[in-house]
Amino acid sequence: MSSHYNSHSHLGITVNLDGTVNRQVQFPKIEPNPDPITGNLTVSKDVILNPKHKTSVRVFRPVKLPSNDNTVARLPIIIYLHGGGFVLYSAADALSHHNCAQMASDIPAIVVSVDYRLAPEHKLPACYEDAVDAILWVRDQALDPEGEPWLKSFGDFTRCYLSGRGNGANAVFHATSRALDLDLGPLKIAGLIYNQALFGGVQRTKSEIKFAADHLLPLPVLDALWDLALPRGADRDHRFSNPMIDGPHKSKIGSLPRSLVIGFNGDPLIDRQQEFLQMLALAGVQVEAQFDDVGISGVSRSGHLGWVQNRDFLTLDFTIFDAWHGGSCNSVVRKPTEHRMFNVAPDQLPHDVRLRAQLRESVDLGAASVHGSDVAVAKDDLSLSDDCCFSRSTSEKRGREMNRGKRERERGREKRVAGVLMFSGVDLDQC
Repeated sequence: MSSHYNSHSHLGITVNLDGTVNRQVQFPKIEPNPDPITGNLTVSKDVILNPKHKTSVRVFRPVKLPSNDNTVARLPIIIYLHGGGFVLYSAADALSHHNCAQMASDIPAIVVSVDYRLAPEHKLPACYEDAVDAILWVRDQALDPEGEPWLKSFGDFTRCYLSGRGNGANAVFHATSRALDLDLGPLKIAGLIYNQALFGGVQRTKSEIKFAADHLLPLPVLDALWDLALPRGADRDHRFSNPMIDGPHKSKIGSLPRSLVIGFNGDPLIDRQQEFLQMLALAGVQVEAQFDDVGISGVSRSGHLGWVQNRDFLTLDFTIFDAWHGGSCNSVVRKPTEHRMFNVAPDQLPHDVRLRAQLRESVDLGAASVHGSDVAVAKDDLSLSDDCCFSRSTSEKRGREMNRGKRERERGREKRVAGVLMFSGVDLDQC
């Protein structure tokens, strides 16, 4: 079937004959502010990472530093990889800058945001190589007596975390896997955070089919991003996009540090994220998962992370930046209405790791310990209809309104989805 759907136009790019792209949408950028400014809770600076590759990092630290007995406390270091499908955005874009600034002030932490090379001018593994460069750069600051003073004076090199959203979460996995072969001392990677990770595959998943006409990431656009990012001649079952396939790369998975996997049930990639979670757990990684009913593709990906340090595993207070409205992104903050976190042991992982299955299994079988914002979970609270997006703590009226709105959106989406699926090479009998 022919289609007039233009994935490149959706992304705001045009592809040139030499394989480069023109990025037609210019996103607002923010200059670093190394000196404190009234009203700003953080300061930031840009540091060259690799002059040959023209990469850099933007370092953030809070203005007010916590102290113990008049001694400045050491802060965790977060190496952050922004989203954009490997093709768009930079560390200087307003969304990424504000997200990192808020992380630095709220946690508090030293945040190192990586301005990595973009595809298709620099196809994978360029992004992974730049992320590894950032890890080694942080290590070198600990070893160098004249190292970056913000890290030397305020950072805790034994508490370094890698965090990313979308394709940045994908890069967290691959960069850390590569870093396992390197001597990182005295740096210690204490944990990994995968926020709505971007993965792919040739075989369509049920969630990809269900959300094929997603406003932000319809299926043809996902395919186009992988075509632009993957090495020439590779398909979506390459290990860069589909690490769940068998291959020598899987031998390292069990050596990865403890991990947190975040997803939302309106994301076309939710099935792949849950498959990724299962792969980590079965390999013996200490893994925790947070899958919320509230959130869609591209929405909530820029949430800030508030560390809870008094638990054995890294946990978070995750705040949604609700984004999509009329084709533009807005920073409207609201609290997740259904928030569950799971500490999953490999031998307890249910075969189906979807949210509701995990919740019900946790009550009857002890498959997962439930905690988070809803501390007490009654068994009746788990008997929610498949159409309900809200927990019972939300008013029944609001729940009915959401269900009506969801049904109306579903009817509108069904009118578009068949054409999108056929354009993407999906057998309609799967739907």
